[in-house]
Amino acid sequence: MPDSDDDPFDDPFDLLDLDRASDAIVEVLSAGPLRDDALLAALRAHPAYEEVADVDDDELAEVVEDLVPPGIWRTASAIWFDAARTLDGRTFTHRVTPTELAEGALEALPDLTLVDWSCTRRELPGGGVLASSYTPGDVLSGGRFDGPSGWLGEFAAGNVVAIRIVGDAASVESLDPSALPDVNSTEVLELARAFRECFDRASGSLGEDLTTAALDVLIDVPDAFLSPTLPLSELATAAGLVSRGLQWGPGDRRWLTTAQAMIRQSAEDLVSEDPPHFARRFLRLVDVFVDLIGEPETPLDPTVRAATRRDLTDPFTAESMADLQRQRLFIDDSLARFVDVLGGVGEDEASPFIRHLLGVDALLSGRYDEAESHLLAAVQDADGLRAALCELGVLASHRGNAVEAQRRFHEAGGPAQWIAALDLLVPRSNATGRNDPCVCGSGRKFKQCCLVAPKSPIERRGPWYSLRLINHVSDRSTAAIDTTYRIVAEDAELHGVQLDINAVAMLTALAIDGPADYLSCHADSISDVDRVGFEAWRDAPVRAYSTERTKLGWTLDDGAGTVLEVADDGRLVVDAATGRTAAQVVPLGDASFVAWSAPLSAVTEDELSELLRDEDARTSLREWAYWYGSTLAR
Repeated sequence: MPDSDDDPFDDPFDLLDLDRASDAIVEVLSAGPLRDDALLAALRAHPAYEEVADVDDDELAEVVEDLVPPGIWRTASAIWFDAARTLDGRTFTHRVTPTELAEGALEALPDLTLVDWSCTRRELPGGGVLASSYTPGDVLSGGRFDGPSGWLGEFAAGNVVAIRIVGDAASVESLDPSALPDVNSTEVLELARAFRECFDRASGSLGEDLTTAALDVLIDVPDAFLSPTLPLSELATAAGLVSRGLQWGPGDRRWLTTAQAMIRQSAEDLVSEDPPHFARRFLRLVDVFVDLIGEPETPLDPTVRAATRRDLTDPFTAESMADLQRQRLFIDDSLARFVDVLGGVGEDEASPFIRHLLGVDALLSGRYDEAESHLLAAVQDADGLRAALCELGVLASHRGNAVEAQRRFHEAGGPAQWIAALDLLVPRSNATGRNDPCVCGSGRKFKQCCLVAPKSPIERRGPWYSLRLINHVSDRSTAAIDTTYRIVAEDAELHGVQLDINAVAMLTALAIDGPADYLSCHADSISDVDRVGFEAWRDAPVRAYSTERTKLGWTLDDGAGTVLEVADDGRLVVDAATGRTAAQVVPLGDASFVAWSAPLSAVTEDELSELLRDEDARTSLREWAYWYGSTLAR
């Protein structure tokens, strides 16, 4: 059959000149804003879209969204406009703070959020540039504006700076605060009303920054910001919005910040497979905690306080709350404030469980003496609270005290993997007399040798080290996790990716240098014997494997023809051909994607940042982690 120009399998979009098609969007919007249907009609009539003029609107709209160049914005009411052109001539104000004067830079958010929206470096009339700086992934600040030396010299704290956008340039001037319109003036009230409508159209139950509403209001109120008016933060307050950090929401209804929503979602995931009557009690407790993060100054109703303390007396609820803590989603001192609002530790039935939570918080932060104090008190008050005993076992492990760790885990009755690892390492004192010769062969008495500082070959210490490293990744000091999480969160927000907590944990594992990182964090607490063991493990060969689930465990392929079997118990890599142990593996994160032999290679923040900005690695966080893990083998 002869070829046909009308082959149904030909994709007309393959004929598009993408650069020309992208430029055409700017061209048709140069005359002014257009709604969705009007933009599509204008593009169909443009020569750059001649080959796709007959495709349906939905297909064309999808392609246009992919081709939109920087500087083009679509409002929540479906209006497209050239924001870079529309911002020309707008003036944005900000009240200067003492900190900004001391640092010689202005905070970008929220008041000056549109100044660098389409241009990050603007020429100033007197020479020099106004440049915005922003640390990728830093969700705690919105960047700042730097100018030439002494550019804020004429300002005093409380003065108003007005930045006027002129094309790709800007002018900076000082305004007397009295020059701004009154918050109750008709001008401000009308603009605030329009601003609130724009904000409500774009936001849902989660908080937003002010950028979207500020851009949208340029269309709803064409003369907005053409003359100096109140700073955006004050305009938002006049519109009935309240802030929690950099996010804003309606003051007249309930809303959550992204951080609050993630805590709630993580809590729901944590108990998704548990009995509903247990889960309900825990989620009720999390609701109170999440609300207090948003309204820290609001007193807690006495009835709610009493009910919350009752909920904490349930071991399942308290242990689930501790598990939630380990996901590192809590903000600053939010747990301490939560305890204060509940009336402190107290001396009721909830007291040991509250002490347990405070102990976990201190343990996660590396405050070991404080953690031990809280956990011992919890054990004493609750007659051997199992969860607190387990944490004492983890604490003893971090300090390198295998005998104490073994004792605590046996008192708690688990977890089984910790008991098995420690029983392999340390002879039980009831099986070896204190004055008997030590089983390690040193010739010294047991009480003078392994009872105090157990020694054994690396193969015997391996399972204990594995558990400590896995625990270390989940309980990592905030530096590594914050580094990873900030990068992931910022990139996810940029590209509309739904965050996956497990994937964040996998990426965090990549940012940690295995035993070397563990040694660095615990250098002041572990024994000399323990240090020697970790150093030997740290210096072992590094191998990485892709994984596939089997009936017996995991099949690992190192990409060089070596196929290994990993048993579920013990995590020992066994050569499938000979059956001998080949290496010790610590499968951090989700083992169905990638497993790493200890130690892991170090990954710097810059390397991780570059990885997450790879154009081919943005569709899912799991793919990013898998992609990077596979490069370790190469």
